[in-house]
Amino acid sequence: EGFIDVDEFIVPANIMKGEKITDVLKTYEPKNIGGLALNWMIFGFSGHETRPAAGVLPSYNKCVLNKHVKTIVYLPHVISPSENTHAFNYKGNFHAINVHGKLVPSAWSDPPAGEIMVINHYLTKSKEDFQAKMKRGAGDGTFK
Repeated sequence: EGFIDVDEFIVPANIMKGEKITDVLKTYEPKNIGGLALNWMIFGFSGHETRPAAGVLPSYNKCVLNKHVKTIVYLPHVISPSENTHAFNYKGNFHAINVHGKLVPSAWSDPPAGEIMVINHYLTKSKEDFQAKMKRGAGDGTFK
């Protein structure tokens, strides 16, 4: 199960060659891990003051790989979310790994690993969208 927000998209590195999320996930054996931690690829304004007519995916291309992760978990190996929904507590010896097989014990993977699959996070979109988001506040009520 993947726990992602509406402004996030799971993207395999070779998506333009037809690679699917399931193709990547098949390379990780769920009986051996609790979850696959994917780094955020954070997208910003990309120069847009107002919301572009073309939509999110074709309009935003300025981004940076971030240490923050979200995790696709194998539910039979999960006890509960950890400090937030970016990390989880696992049963027994299970744990999350990044796409290179390195242990990810929290909501951060350092250095970030983005060569195989990432989560595109369209954090701000246009300046107009970001200002509206700030007025609305976060879904968890942490800012307004």
